[in-house]
Amino acid sequence: MLDGEVHTKSITSYEVLGTTNEDMAENEAKVESSVDTLVPLTQKPILLDLPNGRPVSPLVQACTIFHKRLWVGRRSWPSPLLMVIVAVTGSCIPLIFISKNVAKLVSDPALPSLLADTLRC
Repeated sequence: MLDGEVHTKSITSYEVLGTTNEDMAENEAKVESSVDTLVPLTQKPILLDLPNGRPVSPLVQACTIFHKRLWVGRRSWPSPLLMVIVAVTGSCIPLIFISKNVAKLVSDPALPSLLADTLRC
C-alpha cells in the first residue's frame, strides 16, 4: 500500500514525524542550563493554608504502624525466615565439628602428660 505511494513520489520517506531521542536530549540540556541561571527568590514563598485535620493520639498512631508492619510481614515472611535458617545453620555446623574434636582430646590418655610437659617449660 505504501510502496505504491512511494513510487508515485507522494511519500518522500518512511520517517515518523515526532519527537526523537536527540530532541528530548536537547530539551533536557536546555532545561538544565536554564536551572543554573535562575535567580534566587527575594520574596518569601507563599505558605499553604492546610487544615489541621483531626487529632490522633500517639498510641493510635503506634498501633496503626504496628498493624501495617504485620501486614507487610504477613506477605513477606519467607525471606526473613530463610535468613534466620541460614544464619543458625552456618553457626551450628562448625560447633558439630568442634564438639567431635574436643571429645577426642579429652578422652586421649596422653593429654595429662602433655599438659604437664608444657607447664614445666
